[in-house]
Amino acid sequence: MIENKLGIIGNGKSGCTIARLAYAGGWQATISGTGSATRTRTVTSIFAPDALVAETSELIASHEMIVIAVPMFGWKWLPLESFAGRILIDVMNYWPEVDGPTYEYEQGVASSQIFQDALPATTSVVKTFNHIGHHNMLLYAAAKGSPARKALAVAGDDETAIAKVSQFVDDAGFDPVYAGTLAESRIMEPGGPVFDVSLNKSELEDLLN
Repeated sequence: MIENKLGIIGNGKSGCTIARLAYAGGWQATISGTGSATRTRTVTSIFAPDALVAETSELIASHEMIVIAVPMFGWKWLPLESFAGRILIDVMNYWPEVDGPTYEYEQGVASSQIFQDALPATTSVVKTFNHIGHHNMLLYAAAKGSPARKALAVAGDDETAIAKVSQFVDDAGFDPVYAGTLAESRIMEPGGPVFDVSLNKSELEDLLN
């Protein structure tokens, strides 16, 4: 019986890829799409066949840790108050040319910090998986100790949440490397030094230090 469970909101390429990595790492992933349940089941059956499918409310109620893999600011249409007490893994990226200008971001506030500030105080956001493309997630995931294994940056403000998310990152096939607080997570976003780079643990640690 699989004890580790992960919820995923968003059944696009990133969401389905993370679900596949979760299953390979011994986790049961449950996906909730932003469209109809029928479409979510169809897409999931093709791209993440081992994942379960649930309505968003059902997924939130039964998972402590949930990946948010929707287009940036798509979170505004999610039931934010329902995330109280949950750990949210933010894999979203802010693209100004697509999402439009955002005052807080233009003033230097990280997109994950904007997300955190909109949530209940008991919700913990952890940023990771956003700085690697879905195709590279599958390409670079490797067993612990493998010389081919790559690292993922992990940023957040809650030590307990960071530890739990880091364990998932490890199980999913990557070495987790602490990258600072949410306020510092802009280095992981598009245009930052960590974005779209494929480094091992020591290389990523050097880049961050």
